[in-house]
Amino acid sequence: VITAAGSPAVFTAALKQAGSRVVHVIPCVDAAKKAEGAGVDAVIAESFESGGFASPFEIGAVALIPQVVDAVRIPVLAAGGIVDARGYAACRILGAEGISVGTAFLATVECTKIGKAWREQILSGRDVSTKILARGIAPVRMLANQWTEELEKLISAGVTKRDIMNFIFSGDPTSSEDGPFACGQAVGLIGRIRTVKEVMDDFVTGSQELLTRMAAGD
Repeated sequence: VITAAGSPAVFTAALKQAGSRVVHVIPCVDAAKKAEGAGVDAVIAESFESGGFASPFEIGAVALIPQVVDAVRIPVLAAGGIVDARGYAACRILGAEGISVGTAFLATVECTKIGKAWREQILSGRDVSTKILARGIAPVRMLANQWTEELEKLISAGVTKRDIMNFIFSGDPTSSEDGPFACGQAVGLIGRIRTVKEVMDDFVTGSQELLTRMAAGD
């Protein structure tokens, strides 16, 4: 069971008593230590490059992952900006024992719960195609489009937090129009729709080849 966005002490004991392994998402070292103290089996160190709800600390993967690895004894998985073998290999070098991935799997044949607009914007995405919105309210990283422009107008107009949250959750990600399309910063590395198997093969086989070449000095 993956838990996030709250205290790991709330559900961990009950989940483990029921026979589940618990992995908690954390944005910083202190949160990782608290999760370890609460008895979780592993943590996901999620850097601010990731899509969706964004880290309030905005720590990048290269800085976050090794610091968390050094701070706890439990396994650390990495998340944020990982879409190919290079990203996976880099996370392993930084000390992570695995990865948690979102955006790469949005751009797969098997992902059928996203609409035409979301898929097209992922394929046309570049390094500057995402932004963090609603900082200090409910920070989220999304693809920049007309919908996010409307959200920014609401924020500038000084509407209530409730109104902003209602607007965020009222968007339809399955439509053919612009909407709240969560997406990580590495979207510019995605050039085509792949199968899940192709994504997994790239992570596993591709990273092994990269690490072997590095060890050989190539």
